[in-house]
Amino acid sequence: MGVPVHPVCLLAAALLLVTAPAAPNCAALVADDSQLPTKCQGQPILALFYNCYASSSEPIWLANAEKILDDCQSNVQQGLTLRQTAVYAYTCLKWSSFALCDSQQAEDGDLDGEGQQRRAEFFYSDCPLSPQSLQGLLEVVTGRTFVDCGLDSPNGYAATIDNMRCLLQNFQHGVNLDYDALKSALNSALTGANAQQAQILLDEVVTKCENSPKTEDFVKCWASVGVLSCVYKDANELAEAHPKQCELTA
Repeated sequence: MGVPVHPVCLLAAALLLVTAPAAPNCAALVADDSQLPTKCQGQPILALFYNCYASSSEPIWLANAEKILDDCQSNVQQGLTLRQTAVYAYTCLKWSSFALCDSQQAEDGDLDGEGQQRRAEFFYSDCPLSPQSLQGLLEVVTGRTFVDCGLDSPNGYAATIDNMRCLLQNFQHGVNLDYDALKSALNSALTGANAQQAQILLDEVVTKCENSPKTEDFVKCWASVGVLSCVYKDANELAEAHPKQCELTA
């Protein structure tokens, strides 16, 4: 995930760079695979760094990151070891900070090309809140197929927004989204085969984006909140894949 040059991104980078004295040793340690314990060799450098970095954080850094960490904590996978949880926590913090950066840029009307690409990729990913993951539900609820609206293959951000508006056509009045009609359709799906997905979409997207009256803004909000589901999923997968026997100190 690239880091756009933006004040929020710079803050995120600053938070990640404020470390206790041991942290530079962690960076040097993980840079050379031959220095690592055998059980740690061959693992992603990012995961190794956060494993080592777990004992190197300053209280100020943790205080500044508390809000994001609270959200990350509520989405951590059960059964991870302490060090795997450290890998998850710092990875989630970093990627959440970058997602926040994109959201801030979008609010300012200044989302750069990399941010647009990340959001476009979200719609076609296998993240929990991605339309691609909810395709079965969405096609039933909207009465339209992904093929009908050009969502069957990846596209750019602007084109994807238009394609999502196509998918939601039956819930629009002019340029605005009819939230009551959308909620009614999703509530009707709560007793069907896609009940769990319908509830997730209601709770995690519709409720959080209801202050965006225009359909286009709703779709953009969907991407903004949905990307975090990718963050939690990917951070959990990275942590789970980290060997439980791998222990680093510096």
